[in-house]
Amino acid sequence: MFHVYLIKIDADPVGVAAQAPEGYRFYAISQDFRELEQLVFSAPDDIRSAALILSGRA
Repeated sequence: MFHVYLIKIDADPVGVAAQAPEGYRFYAISQDFRELEQLVFSAPDDIRSAALILSGRA
């Protein structure tokens, strides 16, 4: 089964997390988060945490 999760910071959607064979990949909606697209994460919550840090809201 394929799982996709919307990643939001506060009320703002910043991208989606999609399950891949190696973990979860992030696809940015906002240009500010494109650098996270290069990484593989173990869980969608890890992506949200990385996005929070990148946004400076952590």
